[in-house]
Amino acid sequence: MTTNGWLQLAIYLVVLLLLVKPLGLYMAGVFDGSGRATRVFAPIERALYRLCRIDAQAQMSWKQYALASSVHGCRWLYAIAPVPAPPAPLLTIGAWHVDLKARSTRDGAGAELHLTPIEYRLLEVLAQHIGFVVTHRVLLQQVWGPASTEQTHYLRVYMKQLRSKLEPDPARPHWLLTETGVGYRLAQRDEAP
Repeated sequence: MTTNGWLQLAIYLVVLLLLVKPLGLYMAGVFDGSGRATRVFAPIERALYRLCRIDAQAQMSWKQYALASSVHGCRWLYAIAPVPAPPAPLLTIGAWHVDLKARSTRDGAGAELHLTPIEYRLLEVLAQHIGFVVTHRVLLQQVWGPASTEQTHYLRVYMKQLRSKLEPDPARPHWLLTETGVGYRLAQRDEAP
């Protein structure tokens, strides 16, 4: 886990520890029927229900409530700042070994292949999400910038060039896959032959 992830986890735990006693008192009031602290915590509870997409009118056991709250709470914690996985510094695409950090591409015999900076950037973005579809919009935004998010023909041209350079049979790609109408995907090693 990264430093940012540990920091988020620490903040979450501190906030949780600070809320244990007041929420415990509130829950005790709910169960004993006294209604104390309801005026203070009721708006907070309603907001939490809305955030966690829990139907406040539905009957729910305390186990369901705890499970729903913890699952949605953990999901919310990780949704705050999604961090893409760093791309593997060395990618193997067919017979080619691509070093994204050094920006060099060689085959098993040591012959070098020239890739443009944009082609390396495309591979880097795809490698960050290896095995998953990366939409046209995301690729365009991360490679060419936010002003180019509608220029899908850029992608088609560069992906065709990449396939002609890296794929053994560019007409039937095994590594740089098109997800029609959505985007592109870099296949994992165990997916391709």
